Amino acid sequence: MNGLVSWSPNGLYLLSATANRLILRDSSSLKVISNYVSSESVDQLFWSPNSQLFGMNYNAGGVTRVFRVNDPDWNAKISEGSFLKVIHSFFSPDSSSVLTLSEFNLRLSIWTLTGLNKSVPFIKFPKNLDLISFSKQFLAVVESKGQEILSIYDSLEGWQILRSIELPSVNIVGLAWSPHDDVIALWESSLHYRILVYSIDGRCLLDYSAYNLALGIKSVSWDPSGKILAIGSFDAKIRLINALSWSKNDVPLGDIDAEAAIELSSKVCGIETHMDVVSVRPAFLSTRKVNPSSVQASNKSLGIGDIKFSSSGRYLAAKNDACASALWVWDVQKLKLKGLIVLKRPGITSFEWEPHKPRLSIAGHNQTHYVWTPMGMVNARLPYEESEINIFTVKWNPLGKVVACVGTESMSKLSSEQDISHGIRTTSLIIMFNRYKR
Repeated sequence: MNGLVSWSPNGLYLLSATANRLILRDSSSLKVISNYVSSESVDQLFWSPNSQLFGMNYNAGGVTRVFRVNDPDWNAKISEGSFLKVIHSFFSPDSSSVLTLSEFNLRLSIWTLTGLNKSVPFIKFPKNLDLISFSKQFLAVVESKGQEILSIYDSLEGWQILRSIELPSVNIVGLAWSPHDDVIALWESSLHYRILVYSIDGRCLLDYSAYNLALGIKSVSWDPSGKILAIGSFDAKIRLINALSWSKNDVPLGDIDAEAAIELSSKVCGIETHMDVVSVRPAFLSTRKVNPSSVQASNKSLGIGDIKFSSSGRYLAAKNDACASALWVWDVQKLKLKGLIVLKRPGITSFEWEPHKPRLSIAGHNQTHYVWTPMGMVNARLPYEESEINIFTVKWNPLGKVVACVGTESMSKLSSEQDISHGIRTTSLIIMFNRYKR
């Protein structure tokens, strides 16, 4: 299995790819609605915001295909010609167009699916895929034209350029819209700790560096309210930026030290401790301090590699890549550790919050699915007897209550019959599964 699984934005459909086969299913029953076979292996799945269209890329052929949910006979083929291949595609916010990024990042082409337009507008020299991002209306692209330029386009007004901003940066590698779509955060490569925040009218709201002459930012995340910007870095800390005032005197709101927090975990979580003598340590968790000034940029096993807010913004889950088997969950309101989850090796491979409640789904490269809530942990082992299934990725349905557990050869769908956030009951998990074979 390719490991490609994608829920529709409305949560009603489940799309998966196995080698060169694309399958569309009903998300509640897993009944097959339609399936398609391509000439090449599928490399990408993507949905339109209105959930009526979906597409796939196969990079070997450099072609994008688009399909309709309610019309299996309709499809569109998009190609850049014999000289360029398409390496990534996505829909516009109004679902009327498909944007394709060509190899070598030469151009971002805009293909209209409605009307009789014969010309295809395009944006020259987008820097890379990570620097292309949509809000609900606008498209932000960092273009490489000698100097890095942030360009903002209006997707509802014929892709007219709304703003063009020359960036005072060395090498921007990441871009993220705020949840309110009025502010954009951009950050430099790990060689320089620097984050810039701009409003869509071109004002620079923040230019922040926590330190110099050391490896810097590794992950960035907005809280759902847009009031806090969390920055994870190579010094194993998370810095919370006040997004209301953008005052340098007010930032950061607080530093969260993932390694030092281990000493506080039993106290903060309210666990009564006692002494036992054991011959073998039940779990190993490295607590060594990292000096970011002595770390090479190519070392990806250090620093805060991923940070994610819960749907309410109350909790923040973070993974320190130097401790692959551990996951920290913080109470953002109190700036205190709420939970510390430690799995046996090889460690945590994926985690994702449920879209509407404080439930954190965790994959640990084994046959067990873990769910953390403020009340504690619950887990369920996948019922495959004929072979072992290692879960690499977990993906919640946008409607909640259902999570897809994706492995190398199969996928399971787990649904919660009761609200496990009010208690820990393994019986509240109903396991439904379907085996995908090549």
